[in-house]
Amino acid sequence: MIKSLFEKIGGMRILTKDSLEFQTFIDKMNLVDVEMNTGLFTLNNKRGGKSQVASNLDRFLISENLMLENKEIIAEVLPFGGSDHWAIQMEIKGINILRNKPFRFENIWLSHPDFFNNIKNWWTKDLQIQGTRMFLLHKRLKHIKLRLKDWNINEFDNIFVEKKSVENKMKELNQALIKEAFDKNKSNQVDKYHHEWDNLCKQEEVFWRQKYRV
Repeated sequence: MIKSLFEKIGGMRILTKDSLEFQTFIDKMNLVDVEMNTGLFTLNNKRGGKSQVASNLDRFLISENLMLENKEIIAEVLPFGGSDHWAIQMEIKGINILRNKPFRFENIWLSHPDFFNNIKNWWTKDLQIQGTRMFLLHKRLKHIKLRLKDWNINEFDNIFVEKKSVENKMKELNQALIKEAFDKNKSNQVDKYHHEWDNLCKQEEVFWRQKYRV
């Protein structure tokens, strides 16, 4: 049974005939309302006191059968996006078999100012090995590949880590604004983190555009 479609704080509550019929349809189809991990409301007018309006406008409805499968379902309200409305996201995780990822050259590496110097230093490093020229070439290419993998993690994976950290801070502040009403200092902090988040999103966009050659 789905929770009420009309969770709301402040404002007027209007139950239309269509809304009631939709709730009846959901019950008959045995749909499940997926609970959000990060909060209930997806809209807040960002006003304080009696003028505040918070509402649960968005939700995920899934079949009961999916709930019974061996899958992890994660639903969350996404960070503040500049308006009074939050988007929502759902991820369904199954049982995956880990496989070794093939080595691929990433075009974004060329944009890093230290890339060519790093390649030169890694290539000229004395590996203290002996053998035929082909064997030495193979070992040196393998050495370059391993160094590139480590360098890629240190230099580019932190984009996603930083973005996730900023998102978590924004989520905490957003939930505080919903629960504790409007607060000017918290609202300013949200704006600050949103600016950081926006810059990280642009960096991430460059990464994926180069990765998939869009």
